[in-house]
Amino acid sequence: MPIYEYACEHCGDRFEKLRPMSAAGQPVPCPACGRPAGPLVSRLSRVTGAEEGAGDADLGAEPPAMPGHSHGHGHSHGPGGHMH
Repeated sequence: MPIYEYACEHCGDRFEKLRPMSAAGQPVPCPACGRPAGPLVSRLSRVTGAEEGAGDADLGAEPPAMPGHSHGHGHSHGPGGHMH
């Protein structure tokens, strides 16, 4: 089961809760005040090599180009698809 992060809009408490994916969007009681707390949208993070360290993904940046691949804005439309 994944861990989800929640925030209480009544008292401001933030906490994590282990829940099944089917219940992720449902409110849970705040451990501080007992009122319903809603889920937060978590930031994405990535794990990098030891020489680079670890950090948060820059959601506005393009991913690095793969060696031997063009840097165009291609996309595929399944088997036999085309690239732009």
